[in-house]
Amino acid sequence: MLRLVSITGIALAMVVGFVALSTQMRDDYYMRSRVSEAVSYLNSVAQRELNCGITDMDQSTMKQSTIDQSTMDQSENELQVPKPAVLSSVSYEKTDANAINIVGVFYDVKGESGKLRIKQGRKFTLNCTCSDNTLQCKRGFTDINKNYIPHVGAAKP
Repeated sequence: MLRLVSITGIALAMVVGFVALSTQMRDDYYMRSRVSEAVSYLNSVAQRELNCGITDMDQSTMKQSTIDQSTMDQSENELQVPKPAVLSSVSYEKTDANAINIVGVFYDVKGESGKLRIKQGRKFTLNCTCSDNTLQCKRGFTDINKNYIPHVGAAKP
């Protein structure tokens, strides 16, 4: 009888542990995807501000063409990616003609389980440079959980 109780207890503990572990893994994946979305947005801001790898028409060419200003403004707005809901603000500082530091500040972000995972005001800094029309970014200062941060540092063509 004692063996049956201990085997049942061990099996129950294993089930509870598995459920807790799978919930934690699901939350971590959810948070990594949200932070990755924010980092992608910061990359797009850097690319837009540095004009790195963007093949736009020259402004003088646009003035000479028959496209009116409202059409030009509409096409520029369509190129911009909307700011992710997890970011409260994005600020940047050009440190050089080909370098920029971008800071994204987060809102409170809860995981799938409803538990608070990133507190409001946490920052993620991205340091980017543009050389040979390729954007190269590396992670700067951040105070969010390192498990949520995607790999940053590969060149973006």
